[in-house]
Amino acid sequence: MTRREKIIVGAMVLAVLYAVYILFLAAPRNPKPFAKPGGNAQQLESLNAFITKVAEKSKTRLSKKEAYILKKAQEKWAQDPLAKLRDGKLAQQRKAKPQVLKGKIQYSGFLQMGTRRLAIINGMEYENGDKLEPGGYVIGSIHPNHVVLITLDGSRRKFILPLEEMQ
Repeated sequence: MTRREKIIVGAMVLAVLYAVYILFLAAPRNPKPFAKPGGNAQQLESLNAFITKVAEKSKTRLSKKEAYILKKAQEKWAQDPLAKLRDGKLAQQRKAKPQVLKGKIQYSGFLQMGTRRLAIINGMEYENGDKLEPGGYVIGSIHPNHVVLITLDGSRRKFILPLEEMQ
């Protein structure tokens, strides 16, 4: 056995002996009680008075304002109450959010070759700006998990076509 191994084994033996002493041979310590019996009666009285006051308050009914606050807090909130509305930008972003399109059109694959991105929709490959075969839509942008489609009518509304993975 090398010198290093002897040192490690010696340290281990010392650790085991110390653990045996602590667990089996050393006398257990008596923890100090939190409050001494009969000591500091003034603190005990103030604590009892506080508990009595809280119990009395909890027995009384809630005011109309408190009941309203509790009712509203339990309902599902339409928007984050901590979000700041700056010049209505948040409201505009929600309105401008494209709708998810599901139906006849199926986005089933994504290819990227260098800077060129291709989307496989209904078994055909399309690039940005291409018109879809069923008609009525143009490819706005291609992403790995969705494609943005733009309508060809005058409204130019945007729709999101999510990637449909096949098992």
